[in-house]
Amino acid sequence: MGYNANGQLGDGTGVQRNLPVLALKGAYAGTTHLGDNVSNRIVTIAAGQIHTVALGEDGNMYTYGSNNNGQLGNGTLVSSLLPIKALKGQYGGATNFGDKISNPIVGIAAGGIIQQELRQMDMYLHSD
Repeated sequence: MGYNANGQLGDGTGVQRNLPVLALKGAYAGTTHLGDNVSNRIVTIAAGQIHTVALGEDGNMYTYGSNNNGQLGNGTLVSSLLPIKALKGQYGGATNFGDKISNPIVGIAAGGIIQQELRQMDMYLHSD
């Protein structure tokens, strides 16, 4: 609930919400909502000022909201009203950030226009 002008609630709208809402699944492999797949629950969420980051049990990172500084990690500056998977960048996975089982992402943090992801050995930073 709260401010949602940039889609940071993940409900597919930019409408402010005064009551809790469920984020829609977007690129997450669930049925309707982010976290509704029992074999890949969302283990933690970090809220930035205008974007949100969710970490799945499988290590994939789902981002949504404003992307004006690249904080969604999808290689564009296009914002998203629904969760998307962050791309791997310099991370040693196949396609998406966190998709290498032997090198999982174990923690996330988000701020105004920056986010951090922790894996077992290194720390990755997004945005400027």
